[in-house]
Amino acid sequence: MDEKVDTTSIAQCLHDSITSASSPEAALDCLARELRKVIDFDLFAIEWIEGEKAVIGAVSARVATDLSVGATYPIKGTPTGWVVEHRDLLVRAAQPGLFSFGRETPPPDGIRSTVFAPLFSHNEVIGIIRLSSIRPGAFSKRDIELLRQIISEVGSPLVYIRIREREAERHDQLQKEQRERLLLINTLAHELKTPLTAIVASGGLLVEELQGEANEERKRLAENIVRAASKLEARLVELVEMAKSEKTGFSLKMQLLDIRPLLENTAAVFRPVATSKRQTLSVELAEDVPMVTGDRQRLEQVVMNLLSNASKFTPAGGKIWLTLINERKRLVVKVRDNGPGIDAAEQERLFRPYYRIEADRQRFEGLGLGLALCKRIITAHGGRIWVESRRGEGSTFSFYLPVAELDKAPPRHETSLPLETIQPPDETENGSPISPRTSRPSGANEG
Repeated sequence: MDEKVDTTSIAQCLHDSITSASSPEAALDCLARELRKVIDFDLFAIEWIEGEKAVIGAVSARVATDLSVGATYPIKGTPTGWVVEHRDLLVRAAQPGLFSFGRETPPPDGIRSTVFAPLFSHNEVIGIIRLSSIRPGAFSKRDIELLRQIISEVGSPLVYIRIREREAERHDQLQKEQRERLLLINTLAHELKTPLTAIVASGGLLVEELQGEANEERKRLAENIVRAASKLEARLVELVEMAKSEKTGFSLKMQLLDIRPLLENTAAVFRPVATSKRQTLSVELAEDVPMVTGDRQRLEQVVMNLLSNASKFTPAGGKIWLTLINERKRLVVKVRDNGPGIDAAEQERLFRPYYRIEADRQRFEGLGLGLALCKRIITAHGGRIWVESRRGEGSTFSFYLPVAELDKAPPRHETSLPLETIQPPDETENGSPISPRTSRPSGANEG
C-alpha cells in the first residue's frame, strides 16, 4: 500500500509542476527526487529520442558522471538503441559480456548497474529513463516492477513536458533567426541606401540640367538612372518593412476614416499611370458608407499596390475597376482587371513573402513582397484579403475592413492629404520623367 501511495505522489508532483507553469527542468527534478524515495539509485537521467540520436534531457547524480544536459549521441549499438528497438525495459550490469551491443559506451566511473526504461507516446518510444547505481545488482525485481508502475502513471506528463521543451526550443530558434535576418537586412539596406541617395539626387539634378537640351537621348538616359535607383530604393524599403513586421508587427496610426475620399484620392493619383498604358480605370464607390478605423497611409499603400499590380498585368487597351461595396458590418474594396488571370494552384501562394509566379519572373521586376505586405496590413486592421481569378478571365483582388464601432473607436483626427503624398508606380511605359524631389511612401510599388 505504501508503494502505491508513493507512486501516486510522484504523478501528483509532476502534475503540479506542469500546471503551475514550472520549467521542464523543475518537473524533471521533481521526478528524480520522488523516485529516490522509493528506489535507491545514484544517477538519474532522461534521454529523448530524436531519430537515430538521443538527447540528454535531465541529469541528477550523486556520483561523477560524463552525462550533460543537451548532449547528443547516436543510439545504434547502445543500450538505449536496444530499448528503442525492442520496446522493453533493460537491466544491465557493468560486467563485460552480459550484453553485446556492438559498440559499447563505457559507463561512468563507479557505476555498477543500470536500468533503462522506455517512455511511450502513441505506441512509439520517445524517451528513456535511466537509473544507475554504484552497487552491483542494485535493482531488485521489486524495483523493476515499481519503476514500470511509475512510468505507466507519469508517462503522459513526461510526454507533455517534452512537447513544451520542443516548442520552447523552436520558439527560441525562430526568434534567433528573425533577429539575424533583420540585422542582415538592416545592414544591407544601410550600406546600399547611402550611395543610392546620392545617385537619385545627382540623377535628378542631371535631369533638371538637361530639360532645356534638344538631345532627347541624353535626357532619357538620365531619367532611366533616376528611375532604376528609385526602384531599388523602394525594394530596400520593402525588405526592411517585411523584416520588421515579422519581428514586431506593424505600427499603425489608427483613426476614424471615411474610406470613400481615400479611394478617390488614390484613384486620382493612379489614373495617369493607367492612361499612359492606354488602360481604362473605372471607379464605382458605394454612397453613404460608414466609417472604418484604420491607418490612412497604410490603407493607401494597399490600394496603390493592388492598382499597380492590376496595371502591370493588364494589356494595353484593358480595363481596371476599383469598387467599394457596403456590406453593413464591413466594407469590401475590390480591384478587378481583365488581364490573363491566375491559375488556382498559384493563387494559394500569392500572399507569401518573396513568392512570384514562375512565368512572370523574367517579364516583371520585384521581390514578391507587395502582396505579402498588403496581407499583413489588412490583417492588422482586423480584415482579410483574397483573390478570385481564372486563367484567361482576369483577376479580382478584394479586402474587407470591419465597420468602426463608434463608441469604441479612437477620436477622429481629420487631416488634409495632398495628392503628391501618394506616389504612383516609379515608371510609366512611355518613360515619363520622375522628379527626384518627390518623396515616395514605403511599399507603394508593385509586388
